[in-house]
Amino acid sequence: MVACRTFHHPDATLGIWVSFIGCLIKSRNSVYAYSNGILITLLLSIASGSYSLWALFHENSETVISNCLNGDTDGVTESICKNGINVYKGVTVAVYIVIWLLMIYAYVIVDNYVEQLDDEMAVKETRQIVNSISQPQVTVAPIAVPAYASYPASQVPPGSAYAFSHSNQSYGVHRGNNNIV
Repeated sequence: MVACRTFHHPDATLGIWVSFIGCLIKSRNSVYAYSNGILITLLLSIASGSYSLWALFHENSETVISNCLNGDTDGVTESICKNGINVYKGVTVAVYIVIWLLMIYAYVIVDNYVEQLDDEMAVKETRQIVNSISQPQVTVAPIAVPAYASYPASQVPPGSAYAFSHSNQSYGVHRGNNNIV
């Protein structure tokens, strides 16, 4: 059987952990580095896994079965060895696919988090810019208006800002049938 050894470099592992901690403290650059690290790891995993699967399926099955039999000639052992190689191949393919899908999912999550941090940074910078612009000071002159205009609109001084200064809006107005509402 073909065995694939995974290469782990201590500096790469340390870099991934530092970047992961950057995710926890919301450091955009660290999260971006972590996203790129996941992507690079995914691509290397796909490349090495593809080679391992190719080697697994191109290895001579008869040689593997004869090594499995180890000189035994009974039908049970032969059946187990022949079925075992097919099960091994199927499980290997399934494990690689599950790992790759999980890595793709992790990359998508971290990449979306980078975009979220970009948006949060843009909002923060926009608020700082808006707050740094000096707002004009506007003074409003008070307008004397009556507390309640119960007199007809013709008696309201021109330019009055009172909301109910029109006669049909004032209290006690007659609505067509001379009834007070």
